[in-house]
Amino acid sequence: MKAKLIAAGLALVALTAGASGQAPASGNPSYDALLAEVRGLRAQLNQLAGTSIRTQLLVGRLQLQEQRITMVSKQLDEARTMLTNMPSGLLPMQAQLKQLEGEARDPMMTPDRRQAMDYSITQSKARIEQMQKQIAALTEKEATLSATLASEQSRWYDFNTRLDEIERELKR
Repeated sequence: MKAKLIAAGLALVALTAGASGQAPASGNPSYDALLAEVRGLRAQLNQLAGTSIRTQLLVGRLQLQEQRITMVSKQLDEARTMLTNMPSGLLPMQAQLKQLEGEARDPMMTPDRRQAMDYSITQSKARIEQMQKQIAALTEKEATLSATLASEQSRWYDFNTRLDEIERELKR
């Protein structure tokens, strides 16, 4: 609709200029009004084009942000699942260590058996320590991913807010 108005206005300006053989006088009120309307329409078209480009950029950024949020959410879920399952594996290992330490107190144990028992205790302690380190690393990873997710969601919210502003601007 606006494009037709612009085209009609330009055609009218061209006809008016062509009919007189020279540029129309600026004192003509209808010419001045038409020229002001054409300039206003041109300004509106430029504004709409700029708004359209901003909107397209924001929509692209919003989509990328949603992909980031999805990726971080999956990583966070995986870390939480692993963290939930690890302590259940730690308890049997700790129980086994206590049992081995109890058996190692037997004063009637042969030296060979004691050496084997000490080796088993050392191995159990090492496995428990390794699992505790893994739990600590997963706990740290979970905290980092939670913070990253909150940050990414905040950026998504900012992009979405800017799109809402553009929508309100277009309604005016």
